[in-house]
Amino acid sequence: MGTNDYFAAIAGTMIENRKEFMENIQPVVVPDVYFNEMHNSNQDNQDVFIFKELTYDQELNAYYSGLESLKRKYSTFLTRRSKPAKKRERLYFNEFDFRFETINDYTDFNRILEGQGNWEKIKIPHYHGPTGKWVSYYRTVFDYKKDNLNDYIVFKGSDYLTEVYLNGRQVLSHEGFFYPFEGDITKYLREKSNILLVKVENDITTLGENKRFGKKIYAATGIGWDDPEEGWHHCPPGGGIFDKVYIEKREDMFVADACVFPDIDRESAEIKIILNCTNPDKKNVKINIHIEPFNFDDDFRFNEYFDKEIYDGENHYYFDIKINNPKLWDNDKPNLYTLVITINDGDEYEQHFGMRKFHMDTSNKPYGTLFLNNEKTLLRGANEMGHLQLCVINDDYNQLIEDILIAKYCNMNYYRITQRPVQSEIYDYCDMLGMMVQVDFPLFGQLVKSQIYEATRQIGEMEKHIRRHPSVIMVSYINEPTNQFKTNTHHINLTRAEMENWFEICDRFIKHENPYRVIKRVEGDYDPPTFEGLSDFHCYNMWYTNHAIPIGDLYRGYLPAIRKDWKTGCGEYGTEGLDNLDLMKKRYPTEWLPKNDEDFWIPDKIVKAQTNSMHGDWFYEQDNIKDWIYFSQQHQAKSVSMMTLALRRRSDYVVQTALHLLIDAYPSGWMKTVVGVDRKPKPAYFAFKKSLIPFKINLRCDRWTCYKTDIIDIECWILNDEPKDYSDISIIATLSDDVGNIFKTYSIKAFSKGGTSLPIGKIRIDTSSIEVKQRKKLFLSVQMQYQGRTMDTDVFCFNLFEKDYNNIMVYPLGLIAEEVVNTNPQFIKTDLETSSIVIISDKKYISKVLEIKKTKNKSIMFILNKNLDDFEFNGHKYVISDKRMWKATYCPINQSILTEYEWDDLSFIYDSNSDKINYAAECFIQCENQEEVYVFSYKKPSFSESIKGSKEKRPILMLNKDGIFTTLNLIGRTGFNPIIDKLLYDVTRKLL
Repeated sequence: MGTNDYFAAIAGTMIENRKEFMENIQPVVVPDVYFNEMHNSNQDNQDVFIFKELTYDQELNAYYSGLESLKRKYSTFLTRRSKPAKKRERLYFNEFDFRFETINDYTDFNRILEGQGNWEKIKIPHYHGPTGKWVSYYRTVFDYKKDNLNDYIVFKGSDYLTEVYLNGRQVLSHEGFFYPFEGDITKYLREKSNILLVKVENDITTLGENKRFGKKIYAATGIGWDDPEEGWHHCPPGGGIFDKVYIEKREDMFVADACVFPDIDRESAEIKIILNCTNPDKKNVKINIHIEPFNFDDDFRFNEYFDKEIYDGENHYYFDIKINNPKLWDNDKPNLYTLVITINDGDEYEQHFGMRKFHMDTSNKPYGTLFLNNEKTLLRGANEMGHLQLCVINDDYNQLIEDILIAKYCNMNYYRITQRPVQSEIYDYCDMLGMMVQVDFPLFGQLVKSQIYEATRQIGEMEKHIRRHPSVIMVSYINEPTNQFKTNTHHINLTRAEMENWFEICDRFIKHENPYRVIKRVEGDYDPPTFEGLSDFHCYNMWYTNHAIPIGDLYRGYLPAIRKDWKTGCGEYGTEGLDNLDLMKKRYPTEWLPKNDEDFWIPDKIVKAQTNSMHGDWFYEQDNIKDWIYFSQQHQAKSVSMMTLALRRRSDYVVQTALHLLIDAYPSGWMKTVVGVDRKPKPAYFAFKKSLIPFKINLRCDRWTCYKTDIIDIECWILNDEPKDYSDISIIATLSDDVGNIFKTYSIKAFSKGGTSLPIGKIRIDTSSIEVKQRKKLFLSVQMQYQGRTMDTDVFCFNLFEKDYNNIMVYPLGLIAEEVVNTNPQFIKTDLETSSIVIISDKKYISKVLEIKKTKNKSIMFILNKNLDDFEFNGHKYVISDKRMWKATYCPINQSILTEYEWDDLSFIYDSNSDKINYAAECFIQCENQEEVYVFSYKKPSFSESIKGSKEKRPILMLNKDGIFTTLNLIGRTGFNPIIDKLLYDVTRKLL
């Protein structure tokens, strides 16, 4: 396994804010509107509601039955009702002889033409490794029956540089991988023993490899191949002929392409038809246009002939067709029409289209509101990186249908088919199943200057490839562009200024091919902003810790700085979750797994998995495979829920969200997926589904623990992704414990505007009357009803603590020490003589404390911070460091010593000064003597490193002969986080 983790390195790229063009987005102000507390609370009351979580098995059963229900629902839209066009005659090439180029071929090309060398039989489609530079050849010999028609050879997909030779003549060449290409080979064909040779050349990508930059325009998404060491993981850029190859017979006038630009406001459709004429003697053409419903019943029919002049070569015609009372295409009812074009009552061509309108508001600030069929829409979806493409390659269209329905079942309305255009069949099925799609051009990070013209040509190919599909609603040009001056590659790659100029050129090319296309220039901008259109950020702050914005800030309602006066998208967010154990056992190589489930095991055995490197800021290191899977998947589920809901709460600015990722293409391919390659969901899938309920109620509070004497306000939000307004909504909330005891109920009436997320008020929780022995878990359940029907439910969990400790007399030295003592209810400030312990937080008191230690034999606690960061005490050196430590929202507690604490007690700590969840610690202690370590952090890898083996533990709270030392962030935390108060108390008592 390699030691470099490129994607973690990309995540380490800081977003460079050009401040004059950017703005920071502050949280939404929650109104001081409070729920009414209902005093008649008991379990028999019909107003009482207690949230009950379904088990994983219950969710799984519902998933399988739900997919079957969706298959029945959408089968009508997959059923053709229109008459098909006549098909052109084709000869398919399903098998080739294949080999790589050898040194002997360099000076003797005839060796390849004649079939010399060692060849192997392969079947098409054929996609393979390795990555990097190589040349391969496909060869076949065939007979062919010629007639008076023209013969075109067609390649639906070949990656990357392709040259086609027929009987020794080069007849065709193409650069790229996603766009079909073809050529007239009529005059080169013979009846017997035709030799077809295809040269396919791979290159290093423009993204680069080992400091070498190639010319292959490819990002980080592809087909991969079935090899657990290389082919499964992170879509390696191999190559080959991965789609159909055939010879097609055509008339001397034929339809080369067509597309339909619907106009639902005028109830019309502009049809663009491209005719190729290969007979210069032809002067006129009769075009018949026939339109009828494809997958729904309707009386509409259009059938009309048009006489047009025609010239040799390519001819473009436009027709404005009236479609009265059109059945619109949308996510729920993907109604499609069939267009059949007939030329001189001979050649026929068909395609399907939908009457839909997708546009972006560029007139009203903040710009960027999205509309589907003139109704405000919010794009909620996930990324796709290979699994749909493999369905087509494997000719498994039932699986393709199911994969799209897996997305619909979890309330997605769009796929970001990430960083590459894909086979047209995928868009066809998204058309029929009502799944919107964003298409990305295959660039990641940068574009080499030498390929700017080729990239521009391929931009035009991309739009021509997708423009006929109603499902495709948006395009982008590059994923995660970075500052080339920072990487010192500005002499090789386009600078951002040059890239902005290129974006303008691309816009013109796209609009030339499709004037109605919505464009989002950049996905996940690490060098923002782009100066035109919707912006976008990527956010992995619960995996690559604090990436883009700390999770506490996002949860509170802040957003990363975005383009002024514009809304934004969040095209990637998520965390890794290990595959299910049954999938591992069925598909993983045995050397990746332990012999027995109980044996010691860490996930560094899994090639390119990040869990062993990245988990330490989120959950405890485990020692067996089952626990690793459990904690990994639980963290993924929690992260997916927290981040999805946080982004949804900011629908005033965030109009598009895409989880990274939905379904894996291979075992352990991209373990940020929430559904394995076996299509069995991880728990995060169900968390995602709940978070995407279109009309949703949501509870939020920054305090996840409190004392029974505290009063906390819990926000209540309605997240309405539907275009529909709701009035007279009834909301009931119930406060209960884990055994069903009900303490309080609350109610409110509310209104919700379509396409809007807003806080409707607060639920004020007073727990002073609840009996608590040390700690108690409470649940605030909420139910939203409309017209007597339950629309959604939610629950907020928090821990309640009693202040029942014996106080410790403390002598503080330093401002932080003073605040800790004054706010921690377990500490009482006193003088030196009566104190049990001295707490110091400032270096200027070191000499005094040393004297106290020697003369008074007092116990000492050192709160290390910027004022006490590098010092000697009693002959021992102490330093604080943040090297290989990211500011931590979670710090592991040593449960082998502090047995009564839960593993996640020091996570999501509330900071009263900033009124949000904030870091538990930002640095660790460096010293020689560590007798007992109570709280620690794991050594993090550098951004380009992948850790193997167990990780080093760095002390955050520790004890030695000199005293107690801690780097916990205590300002604004003590007094508000009972766990921190209790932790300081329990550790201090060890010295007394």
